[in-house]
Amino acid sequence: MERSPKPFLVLTLRRTGGTSLVDFMYRVTPFPAAEDEPFNRRRVWGKVTTRYESDGNTTNLDASVDGLLHERPNIKHCLDIVPAGITSSLIDACARRGYEIFLLTRRNEVDRLVSLALAEATDVWGVAEAKQIYPQILAGEISVPPISVDQYIRRARLDAAKLGTTVRLLRHRRVHYQWLVFEELYQSDLDIRTFAAKIAGKLGVEIQSDDPRLLSFVSGSGQGSRSIEAKVGNTDILRERLERSVVC
Repeated sequence: MERSPKPFLVLTLRRTGGTSLVDFMYRVTPFPAAEDEPFNRRRVWGKVTTRYESDGNTTNLDASVDGLLHERPNIKHCLDIVPAGITSSLIDACARRGYEIFLLTRRNEVDRLVSLALAEATDVWGVAEAKQIYPQILAGEISVPPISVDQYIRRARLDAAKLGTTVRLLRHRRVHYQWLVFEELYQSDLDIRTFAAKIAGKLGVEIQSDDPRLLSFVSGSGQGSRSIEAKVGNTDILRERLERSVVC
């Protein structure tokens, strides 16, 4: 018996990884894709965020968020860049509309936070940009300002709090979700094609092992930000302090 396809909501933190997974999910579902991190203040639904920050009106927020989902777009949402109220409203609206909800995290928070610090210091967020800019950094042609260590120690605490709040919300409201861990997807002996087929199945889509849409997932590569760590001041200090204070 055929299943009806379902849209998805991926809840995550910036620089968790998993871009190729989300790209694959976009490809296999028939629903439109919202811009990544659409509630980011500078992106397509950013006005909803700034309005909520200004007036704190949850009734208006819920109505706005629900209205944005009338076409059931697929959404990748970063918890760490918006108020918790935005995430709460989005989860409720997606649950009502039958979304499949995924929580994507990284076991090694130190690597994630260092990657975030490097991305913000260099303003390089994707593989294509890295291929262009990183060689210039390594050659000394581009100078990168040193990282503010204390800023990312605070960021670690804030992100942990946001993640904890989200997990409690999902459980308290009995929202069904699947927790995905980056390292279990990309750094284990797991058959990535089998896993991808299971994810597609969750979305109500059946795919075969030779489906060309698997290619972006299986062949996806990282940005390689570790290669420039020695060229960005305080990165070693940040990594050392995070390793002492963050469970990874």
